[in-house]
Amino acid sequence: MGLFVGLLAISAGALEIHGRRRLGRRDPRGMNWLVRAQLLLLVVVLVYAISRVASYDGDLAVANLTPEMRAALQEMQLDPAELEPMVQLVVWVGYGSIMLVTCFYQGGLSIYYRSRKALVTQALKTVPFAAAAAAAPPVAHTIDPKLYDRVAAEMNADQAKPGLWAQALAESGGHETTCQAIYIRLRVAQMQQESIPAAGSAPRPSNQSA
Repeated sequence: MGLFVGLLAISAGALEIHGRRRLGRRDPRGMNWLVRAQLLLLVVVLVYAISRVASYDGDLAVANLTPEMRAALQEMQLDPAELEPMVQLVVWVGYGSIMLVTCFYQGGLSIYYRSRKALVTQALKTVPFAAAAAAAPPVAHTIDPKLYDRVAAEMNADQAKPGLWAQALAESGGHETTCQAIYIRLRVAQMQQESIPAAGSAPRPSNQSA
């Protein structure tokens, strides 16, 4: 029984890893696998705990007492049969607590994942700035070196853009030096895009008189 329950628990973990990998590939259906993983683990724990409680045998528990345990009970002038109701209560309370915690934790996670499916789907369908910048047609002019000076000044003043910094941190896998390099590239590209006038926009009128 223990081996079977362990295999089912491992299966739940495999489902969760599969869902995480789908999300890593920007597939919103990964949220469904996360929900299934929590529900599977919930059912496994509940079925195991209920089976342990239902199969409890007080006479067998008393019969399985070791000679050392019986000697200790005799020294305390306790009858093993008198302890059987207490043992049964401990078993019920122990497995009942496990079931209650599992319902709150795994059940709560499954509800949480299910409630976030729409938000995750919308977020994954949004093209990241880096992908949009890579897909944009190349501009004819080169990058102004002053943009790098502006980015360096922002970083020295702890004024980095939180969104771009989070994206750089995710792309770098948490490596600090790589994260800084990615942020600089993203921020310079963003500044460069902001400095390009929109297509079809009229030039700013001159203040000089004719």
